[in-house]
Amino acid sequence: MAHQKTTTTQASTLQQLQTNSLLSLLNLNAPPPTIASEKNALTSLGNNTTGPTVWKVLILDNRTKDVLATVLRVQDLRDVGVTLHVQLHSSRPALPDVPAIYFVSPTLTNIRRIAEDLNSGLYESFHLSFVEPLPRSLLEELASLVARDGTSEAIEQVLDQYLSFVTPSPQLFSLLPNIPATPSQPPAQGGEVSNLTTDLTSYYVLNAPSTTEQMIEAEIDRIASGLFSVVVTWGQVPYIRSPRRNAAEMVARKLNTKIRDHLLNATRTGKTLFAADGGGVGGLGRPVLVILDRNIDLVSMIAHGWTYQSLIHDCLEMKLGRVTVAEPQKKTKKSYDLTSSDYFWAKNAANPFPQVAEEIDSELAKYVPEVAVLTYDH
Repeated sequence: MAHQKTTTTQASTLQQLQTNSLLSLLNLNAPPPTIASEKNALTSLGNNTTGPTVWKVLILDNRTKDVLATVLRVQDLRDVGVTLHVQLHSSRPALPDVPAIYFVSPTLTNIRRIAEDLNSGLYESFHLSFVEPLPRSLLEELASLVARDGTSEAIEQVLDQYLSFVTPSPQLFSLLPNIPATPSQPPAQGGEVSNLTTDLTSYYVLNAPSTTEQMIEAEIDRIASGLFSVVVTWGQVPYIRSPRRNAAEMVARKLNTKIRDHLLNATRTGKTLFAADGGGVGGLGRPVLVILDRNIDLVSMIAHGWTYQSLIHDCLEMKLGRVTVAEPQKKTKKSYDLTSSDYFWAKNAANPFPQVAEEIDSELAKYVPEVAVLTYDH
């Protein structure tokens, strides 16, 4: 089982680092060109140094769809050669002359569906990437199914991506919820199993009197595994700090164990997920990861600051960097993407709303004369 992580430590935010990793995945796990350079490669046939674009199909599940949708848009997928993106458990036509990238969660249901696709010969080649490490039991199950059907030649790669978190903004990340229990029957009519719906929040699981020790251990392991993905994507081994005698300490110890186990294994194999240029244990530029229990700051859950971002999140329908606004007169809804590429959002998201209102007036004062000039010229 290979481990894949392309880390660019020069990138200034976790969001940029995750975007780079996703672009690498979409580039058949090769070093990712920038989206801008891909556009130039498509339009500049006489000076194409990056080689021809490989057109491919992208297969997702509900969890990985949200990871991708947070930082990339449909046009971004087109720019890196993804002509079609579909759900794993949907009905899909065969495209035997096109390579396929599978970016899915490591579940038994997904493994069996991948084996079915291999046996049906849906695609020219299969590049399998899992959002978090594939357990050995599921790897053996995949190997058994592939050996039974004799389809191993179609598999190009099987990789762990360590991307089990979403980054709605450069300053914020959120871990993916736990994978629910596998349903006894697959969804009818090719419907996708909803992996993002969980009945219990982490706060409830870790604090409810009715929670069993097994449930607490499973939740601690989920959080630590998600944070390990964040640390791997960042490419540096952090100093870990947490208060004592609460859930934060349990998560910190679990995460510390995961990092130590990987570093010990790296000394034997010579392969590490972390950057070698100052990002190791002896590096002077190591970041500090502070893990806190939610009980240390309960107020922030019910009293948000009066910032532009907080008000939009609380007053409008906002999810994964996209805000939906209802138009009562037309009885319709419009959606808008709020990303770091939106200069107004990037500049004002963390500002108090009165200041944002002044910025709106200022931008309108610039916009109206520009529109008037364009209108006059035409």
